[in-house]
Amino acid sequence: MKQNRETACSRAAFWAPRSASGPALLTLALCYWEGAAGFPKDPIEAYGILWYGKDVSGAPDFRTYLAQLEKVLTPEQQMGGRRRAANRFQ
Repeated sequence: MKQNRETACSRAAFWAPRSASGPALLTLALCYWEGAAGFPKDPIEAYGILWYGKDVSGAPDFRTYLAQLEKVLTPEQQMGGRRRAANRFQ
């Protein structure tokens, strides 16, 4: 199980910026949110990736996870996550 998570996070980190595919973005966001597979636990980074992914993918999962993070992040942290995503995926 742990090996699969590490592989999934590594692949998502590779593919998300290159393809902007929904599954890669969602996986990458969850890796940051959970601090999985050597990724730093960073809910602000996760929020930014989810924010970007909701428009690119349209999958409802993005909005579900965003709503959860919006309950714990301040508006300033949310804006910081959006800025990070804009810089990362431009």
